[in-house]
Amino acid sequence: MTTAMPLRLHGVTKAYRGRTVLGPIDLALEAGRVYGLIGENGAGKSTLICIVTGTPSSGSVELFGERGGRGLAAARRRMGYMPDASSAYPGLSARENGFATVA
Repeated sequence: MTTAMPLRLHGVTKAYRGRTVLGPIDLALEAGRVYGLIGENGAGKSTLICIVTGTPSSGSVELFGERGGRGLAAARRRMGYMPDASSAYPGLSARENGFATVA
């Protein structure tokens, strides 16, 4: 069993076309707790989730002590993000869509 924080962000930022839209963010989530990500439209909630499941523009993402940064793919972290679209693939169940989107 590991004692590392389940999720830790170190100075992560996200930039599009050279313009920083989020960050820098430092965050550590403890095991055994429930967290909520809330905020107004445009506050950066989806962008933060995309950083955690993808790649930050700078900084690094650590999952259970494994530092990722730019080189660690979301699939390797066994994490995914499915936006709140009505259906990614019509005809599939919500569960099937979730697996299809993460894979």
